[in-house]
Amino acid sequence: EAAGGEAKEGGYKVAMISDTSVSDGGWGASCYQAMVDAAAEKGWETVYTDNVATSDYATVMTDYAELGYDLIFAPGNQYTDAVKQVAEEYPEIKFALLNGTVETDNIQSILPDAEQIGYMAGALAGLMSKTNNIGFIGGMELDTTLGKYEGFKEAAAYVGEQAGKTVEALDIVYSGDFSATDKGIEFAKAMIDQGADVFFGDASAVDSGARQAIDEANAASGSVTIYDIAQPSDLLGQNECIIGSQVTDNASLVSL
Repeated sequence: EAAGGEAKEGGYKVAMISDTSVSDGGWGASCYQAMVDAAAEKGWETVYTDNVATSDYATVMTDYAELGYDLIFAPGNQYTDAVKQVAEEYPEIKFALLNGTVETDNIQSILPDAEQIGYMAGALAGLMSKTNNIGFIGGMELDTTLGKYEGFKEAAAYVGEQAGKTVEALDIVYSGDFSATDKGIEFAKAMIDQGADVFFGDASAVDSGARQAIDEANAASGSVTIYDIAQPSDLLGQNECIIGSQVTDNASLVSL
């Protein structure tokens, strides 16, 4: 699906691609909103294409480059190879790569501290867990996702120890696809069966599926005893199970 913004013709034009939906209630929605917020402040024209298959990343970005967009926003480390390819072919176009580690004349990487993001979520998980088991769901095996998991696991263990308990994170699981809501449901159910009662994730629509399964498990038990921590925007109230959000100000990062 693709949609455009409303800025004046001839202004600075920004395009975003996403491998999940911009209305996924998680990462895709947050990153899209970040672009929109930055555009509102700067007066940019915006457009996006979402639900892009991995094999089509470069093709979609090339199409935007051919249309003369000034900046292409790729919100995730998984786009790195495609960004490098297209950026080399179109040196006059700028690329913003969220969670990227590549810097060239026309690629600007935006890299929040993944471990710190995990630490903050882990500290809350360590305080809230009653079973002393917590779960983490990843989309792809990215360095940033692993960093979030390691921080999550370490902080939960430390905070738990201070409270006189031993909090352990289950092994990280990966869906391999940020749009696989059904995988989130499947993983959350399995981890709940293993005793996990606080969840954190880095998997876009997969996280939304996990929250659905957690809400259903809580409804079946008659009380909210299994929790989820959202990211990267404030999703408190979106699902009954969400107890807090680890917020990253992606709009400010994009507008830089």
